[in-house]
Amino acid sequence: QRGAFVSAVGAIVKLQSLCRVWVECRAYNKARRGIVILQSKARRAKARSSFQATVAAVIKVQSFWRSSEESKRYEHIISTVISLQARSRGVLARNAICKQLNALVRIQAYARGMIWHR
Repeated sequence: QRGAFVSAVGAIVKLQSLCRVWVECRAYNKARRGIVILQSKARRAKARSSFQATVAAVIKVQSFWRSSEESKRYEHIISTVISLQARSRGVLARNAICKQLNALVRIQAYARGMIWHR
């Protein structure tokens, strides 16, 4: 009878040990799943932050490039306008000089005519 009791106690101890292992295993797996979820969220947040930083950098480069292109385009338009203004002023100045020369020639002809008729 003592041997049966010792055998029963040994079986109970073994069963308790297996139950404790099972409970600890469940707790470990639950904690591990939580840790994996936290790591996943942390990695996702880091990747999102990195992506957003990359997008911001790309937007800045694009903005700089566009403003540079617009600046070049504006400078080209300004230089074209200035050259057109210079040409038109040159034409106007030459026309004015021609008119003045024609007037001078007429005045000289009139003056010579008066001198010759004395």
